[in-house]
Amino acid sequence: MENDSFALLIAIVADQSVKMEVAWNLPYELGKRIGMEHLNPEWISRNIDKVKNAIA
Repeated sequence: MENDSFALLIAIVADQSVKMEVAWNLPYELGKRIGMEHLNPEWISRNIDKVKNAIA
């Protein structure tokens, strides 16, 4: 995940609204909840409700 530019983008966006520790851990935690293979813009845009539930 260290070389995943999409994960970096998720963390940067989240860093604007939550604590830094939460924001930079969000891509990893989200990937664990939805499956690392789904941590990409295409899947996320087609499965917004699943992503919202995973974040909640």
